[in-house]
Amino acid sequence: MRKEVADIIAAVVTAILALMTALAWNSVIQNIIRKNVGAEYSLVGVMIYAVIITTATIFVAVWIHKTAHKVK
Repeated sequence: MRKEVADIIAAVVTAILALMTALAWNSVIQNIIRKNVGAEYSLVGVMIYAVIITTATIFVAVWIHKTAHKVK
C-alpha cells in the first residue's frame, strides 16, 4: 500500500512540475510570436502557436509511447 501511495505522489508531483514547465514555455513561445508576427493576438499568431504546440506534443507523445514499450 505504501509503495502505491508513493507512486501516486511521485506521479502527481511530476505532473505539477511538467505543467509549470509547460506554462513557462507557453509564455516564451507566445512572446516570440508576438515579437515576430506583430499584432498581440492576431489570428496568424495564434495559429502559428497552435501548430507549434500540436507538433511538439505529437512528437513527445510518440517518443514516450515508443520508450514505454521498449521498457516493457
